[in-house]
Amino acid sequence: MSVTSGFFNSLNGDRRYNAEQMSSIFDGIINDGVFANIGTSFAVKADVGNTIIVGIGRAWFNSTWLLNDAPLPLLADVSEILLDRIDAVVIEINRSDSVREGSIKVVKGTPSSNPQRPAMIHTSDVNQYPLAYIYRKANSSSIIQADITNMVGTSSTPYITGILQVQNIDNIVAQWESQWLTFFNNETSDMTATNAFWKQQWATWFNAQTAEIQEAYLSWEAQWNNWFGSQTADMTATNAFWKQQWATWFNNYINNNTSEMTDWREQNKELFDTWFAQLQDTLSGDVAANLTNQLLDLKERTQILEQFSGDLSTEFTVYHKLYDNGYRTYSDLLDSSNNTIIDNNIDPIIGRTYSSDLVLDSNGEPINARVIFVTK
Repeated sequence: MSVTSGFFNSLNGDRRYNAEQMSSIFDGIINDGVFANIGTSFAVKADVGNTIIVGIGRAWFNSTWLLNDAPLPLLADVSEILLDRIDAVVIEINRSDSVREGSIKVVKGTPSSNPQRPAMIHTSDVNQYPLAYIYRKANSSSIIQADITNMVGTSSTPYITGILQVQNIDNIVAQWESQWLTFFNNETSDMTATNAFWKQQWATWFNAQTAEIQEAYLSWEAQWNNWFGSQTADMTATNAFWKQQWATWFNNYINNNTSEMTDWREQNKELFDTWFAQLQDTLSGDVAANLTNQLLDLKERTQILEQFSGDLSTEFTVYHKLYDNGYRTYSDLLDSSNNTIIDNNIDPIIGRTYSSDLVLDSNGEPINARVIFVTK
């Protein structure tokens, strides 16, 4: 059929029209593109991580319309580990019987050391129109706005500014790009020259400081070596002097005191040998009996001293140690001349020396007696 027309009322279903025929009424009136005055014309912005946001917009492509009436979040695939790639955000019109719809999606690019923008599909059933391209750097964890290049308004996705009108800004974009490149090159050249200038300034200053520091270091090193050498010499001489002093004193001491030490050692050896021999006599034989006798003798001597100290406050007293009858006390002693005994103050002393009577034991036998004369 070469001639079509429409639309006419249907009588008993003899006039039926499909979507393509309905859309054909805009052919020649509205050209394909994105409406410039609706929303943000599908502007693509970076969000968080690998998420992007597609703005509000309306488009007309392949005799169909597509409307996005709220910001649309889309999740892009993660970046590659080693290679870069370029992804595309597209409007896709799919007329196939299994789909029959328009959509906005992310098309993943091919990883490469020199990545290229993915090619748009244009077949009888499927057509794609780029809204933006995203440069995915290798091993990056997020998308930033600088990675996004919006394509709405270019020849591949033009603006619709009114009926029968579209706006292609390729020439404007090319002009802006040329101006940007000129500006960037100029700034880069200035920055390169500035960097070279300051690099040279830094090198000159650093070399000067390095030479000065090196000279100062060598001067300080020489001063330290001189000081350390002099101190070492002084310490060596001092050490030698006091070492000689010590050696002289020690030798003199040894020489002067050897004979004295020998004499002292011999004397003390003789005393020790005498004491040790006595100790051996005491400990020889019946050790317990010998020690007991010595203890009893010591006890008797102690009792005499106790009695002595008591009688010192009374008269002159003579104690005869009776080996079997204890002690006997004699008072009113007479001297041999029978005269009064006078002290240093020419005062008479009470008491007389003891006349030589025999001291008898319990059997009436005379015994040897120890006489102790005690003065008050």
